[in-house]
Amino acid sequence: MFKDKKVLYALIGGATLLVGAAIIAHFSQTVEDSPIDDDLDKLGPLKREEDGRYLDFEYFIKVFELSTTYAKMKFSIKKKEYVSKRRDAINDDEEYRKIVMEMTQEEEKIIESQMMDIINKLGITEQEFQQNAMYHGQDQMKQIRMMQVQ
Repeated sequence: MFKDKKVLYALIGGATLLVGAAIIAHFSQTVEDSPIDDDLDKLGPLKREEDGRYLDFEYFIKVFELSTTYAKMKFSIKKKEYVSKRRDAINDDEEYRKIVMEMTQEEEKIIESQMMDIINKLGITEQEFQQNAMYHGQDQMKQIRMMQVQ
């Protein structure tokens, strides 16, 4: 299975964090149409493995990539603001750490929100997506590809 349990735990933890925060973000705002709809249309209907239990890995990874790409685009404007704040606080270790933590949390919130938006549009549950992440994460090569997307 996994040679390094820490990687498995990190994948599970990351997927759990991603889905949990996405739920919170989803309920705090309405899901609106976005440019990602065109890319989801190009992706096509859900593709599953032969047994029908899990999403096809290539489909799963494309969904993962789309959410990451669009989240990074959304975060890019805020990132510039945070970088400026960080530069101003370069000599104040405590303030610098605070800004970095705030920046990281904001980025995670945007990624999670984007992922939840996609999951909703695809018509799958957050639990199903999380199960797919754990299932595909058991294969070391798939695990590497998943980590490269993040």
